[in-house]
Amino acid sequence: MNSPHAERDRDAPPRRRRRTAYNFFVAGVPAVNAGVVIGHLAGAPGDPLEAGVPAHVALRLVLLNLLIAILLRTGPVTDGAYRAVVALGRGKSPVVRRIAGWAEGYGGLHAGFALSATLWFLVMNHSMLWSDLYPPTCVAVNGFLVVALAGVQVSAVGPARRRAPGLFRVLHRTGTWLVIGLLWLQMDFVLARRHRGTPWTEAVLPAPEFWLLVAITALVVLPWLLLRRVPVEVVRVSGEVVEFRLVLRRPRPGALVVVSRTPLGTCHRFTLVVEPGRAGATLVASRRLDWVSDLVDFPQSHLWVHAAPSSSGSYLGHLHPSAIFIVTGTAITEGLARLARNGNRTELVWVVRGPVRAYGMDFVDRVEALAPDLVIVDTSVQSDVDLLEMARELHAGAGADAVGVAGGREAVRRVRDGLAHDGVPTFGG
Repeated sequence: MNSPHAERDRDAPPRRRRRTAYNFFVAGVPAVNAGVVIGHLAGAPGDPLEAGVPAHVALRLVLLNLLIAILLRTGPVTDGAYRAVVALGRGKSPVVRRIAGWAEGYGGLHAGFALSATLWFLVMNHSMLWSDLYPPTCVAVNGFLVVALAGVQVSAVGPARRRAPGLFRVLHRTGTWLVIGLLWLQMDFVLARRHRGTPWTEAVLPAPEFWLLVAITALVVLPWLLLRRVPVEVVRVSGEVVEFRLVLRRPRPGALVVVSRTPLGTCHRFTLVVEPGRAGATLVASRRLDWVSDLVDFPQSHLWVHAAPSSSGSYLGHLHPSAIFIVTGTAITEGLARLARNGNRTELVWVVRGPVRAYGMDFVDRVEALAPDLVIVDTSVQSDVDLLEMARELHAGAGADAVGVAGGREAVRRVRDGLAHDGVPTFGG
């Protein structure tokens, strides 16, 4: 029997979880790097505080952290990480599945390694200031590198990124290019000063720093070499919703793709919907997005498709034998992607206001063909729908192992925090 206190806790507004997997990884990676510093100082001869970390060692750790940070965001690595976690956790005990679900904080690893690279830049700057090897120009370049990399990371922080997504993309792209360009200059400075009188080919080419920077540059350049200009048909489904029908050779159902109007223009990420008997793939977006509105007002025959990770957090729902997946609005594409993947039993619930009016009968019929057991909750008829309470009732009624949710950021956060407070495993976002 539940106590009155338990009922009161259940009815209370869900509390935002302070310790998430993402934050754990963001803090954990610099902590591991700090362990490297302690180990280096402990093994150094003489007074550890006087020995410090040499500039070339700090540079090597900067490059190593940057390489891992960039590598973690490449499509094959992201896809492989999610698949490995699902393969290891599926069919195991609830405790193991819950631990495997921490993979949703995967992005925290990327942020943690990028933050560690910035901290190593600070260590490197300190080492240069206390050394007679490096001129003021070299120290100034290093200080500028710290500011540039810190600016990229600040723009990626949640509130800043949500308020100015366009600025984030510009800063993230140009800032990364600027950092890599200056790193080539700084690497030459450091290695040339450390090996004075040695030919460049002997001082730089054999150095690990050189090959780390070669790998970083290749990983940054490669996605731009894979950039493709593909034919697109823009279909205005209704006054609010737009479809992009892309001509792709082998589209993967549920893959995430990033598209833009121009190679260097603003990008947006979408989930691919692949329908039997129809060539290519479809992207669905709300016309309320400025970028989509411009595309509809000024149609284009082609769009640029960028390389992107092919899995998302909802893929982790396959960890659980059965699940309920609640989606709102255009997030129906993520729900269809979940059903398209080979996973476990999922009940898909689409919460939408006036589906026929907003999306058109043809679109709704196609969605129902792809998801025959789909449950549609029309909020124009049921105006008092509480997503959190509905998720609780569906979970209790169906006896599912987990509940997924995708759609508006605030609604998703409230439902996930509320269910987590009840001890229900959740996924999606």
